Amino acid sequence: MPFLFAFLAFTMPPDTLTPYARKLVSTAMAEHAVYHRVKETDPVFCGQIKKYWQVVGTNVTECVTDPWSAVFVSYCVKAAGATSDEFRFADAHSQFVYQAIRNTDRGEGVFRALPVTAYAPRPGDIIQANRTKRRISFEHARKDSSYASHSVIVVRTGKSLFGKYAETIGGNERDTVRKSRVKLRKNGLIKQRKRKPYICVIKTLK
Repeated sequence: MPFLFAFLAFTMPPDTLTPYARKLVSTAMAEHAVYHRVKETDPVFCGQIKKYWQVVGTNVTECVTDPWSAVFVSYCVKAAGATSDEFRFADAHSQFVYQAIRNTDRGEGVFRALPVTAYAPRPGDIIQANRTKRRISFEHARKDSSYASHSVIVVRTGKSLFGKYAETIGGNERDTVRKSRVKLRKNGLIKQRKRKPYICVIKTLK
């Protein structure tokens, strides 16, 4: 019984979300609910992936040739009500992160990227991490808009017997839409990892 009990998670009281953040969370969760058991090779899901690509102005004929994780995030952000003036819809995570860091540096915009050591993620935010063995830092991301990375949408924060976490949804993970958890420290900041370390959190002010 104690062994089984250790795996029970206790959900923290929901954060007070803006209408936009609530819509982004519900959009990501809806995509996950429909497609998390479906692979990108499925004709119906492929049709939806093509809609993701259309957000960045690209019409694809195949769904398995190019990574679609960034266009998944872009699709959800746009569907939630963000405009192209507010968010850089792109097929590479590094591009909209670069724009969000510029917003932070200028003190403007509703999407602002911050180091994982400076801000605790909330539902409606976006977490970015390294995708390859190359270790991109926040300072590198501030100067470069072209490198491999991955990002996910925070849909919930919670606490289990193992500690705090942020529940996230990302696209093109194991060829589908998938939920995962990011470990948090007691103060809510992301617990950094050695393999594919986190780069930043895009804070949503919209």
